[in-house]
Amino acid sequence: MEGIFGENIEAFLSAGKRLNGEVRKLGDAAIRLPVFPRVPVILILWEKDDEFPAEITVNFDSTISSHLPLDIIWAMVNVVSKWMTLSV
Repeated sequence: MEGIFGENIEAFLSAGKRLNGEVRKLGDAAIRLPVFPRVPVILILWEKDDEFPAEITVNFDSTISSHLPLDIIWAMVNVVSKWMTLSV
């Protein structure tokens, strides 16, 4: 996702909004996506600059492991990444 959104915050926010995401004030831009009930995912974008490459972090509530097993969390992150890139 960094290659697509790393220099385009507006595209990142627009893709997230198309997925019913809510804008958050974290990093350079952030989106909270309601993936499952009680299991939102927050994507935080740090835009590329002269010193650092772009970075997107995927964040969950600390209780996620009590709701979902690790393999489902891994799959969920992959699906969210795919949705974001296809929503551009």
